[in-house]
Amino acid sequence: MFCPIIDFENFASYSALYFILYITATIFEHVSRRTVTEDIFTIRDQDEFKKSMESVMETLDEHKDNIPEGTYVEMCNNVKDVWDCVT
Repeated sequence: MFCPIIDFENFASYSALYFILYITATIFEHVSRRTVTEDIFTIRDQDEFKKSMESVMETLDEHKDNIPEGTYVEMCNNVKDVWDCVT
């Protein structure tokens, strides 16, 4: 069985990226439901949300060489979908 060896720096980067994507997916799941979103999800600070989303995209761009191209494009599209749903 093939198991690539990754160092701690890559592990930390992948873990942080996974966490960001998990949170983004969770937000998108709540936003994309056809229910009243005011009861589920509210953006208290629109400017802070925009900064956070920009930070997610910057992080994705920083690590794009370590992510398969199709996965990178899919993640960028998911982040864009979240952005479009809440702004």
